[in-house]
Parts: sequence; structure tokens; C-alpha cells
Amino acid sequence: MVHTALPRDTSIEAYNRMIDIWAAMSTVEKAELFESMCLEVDELARLGIAAREGAISPERENFLMMERRYGTKLATAVLGSAPAK
Repeated sequence: MVHTALPRDTSIEAYNRMIDIWAAMSTVEKAELFESMCLEVDELARLGIAAREGAISPERENFLMMERRYGTKLATAVLGSAPAK
């Protein structure tokens, strides 16, 4: 297999093994893994917001999450102005 982008922190042998395991997974297994990774990224984003903002309301946290995902213009159009802490 020809790779166009290899992770810098992984050997080619480990990367090839990972690709082999991925290829052997069912569609359902891949979807479950993808969903799990998305939830972990979401949690990391929320932890980053908490580290920067301190104690904030759930409404502000949700606004900041939407703002980071989709931009200020869309977040404001959907949710209104950013809630205060």
C-alpha cells in the first residue's frame, strides 16, 4: 500500500498494522469507533473551554462549542448573542 501521509509519531510497521486492523473491521465497528473518537474530541474541546473560561453556564459552554465548530456568525444566528459567564 502506498501512503501519502504518514503520522510522524508512528513507525511504518505500526501504521501498516493499524491499517490492516481497520480494513478487517466491519462497517458497524468502524462507525462505532468513529463515534467514540468524535465524543472524545468533543470532551477535549469542552475541557479546553473550561480551562480557558473557568466556571461558566452550560448555555455559554454550548455557545462556545458551536462557535468553535461553525463560527461566530452561525452560532449567533442560531443561539443569539453569547451568554455571559
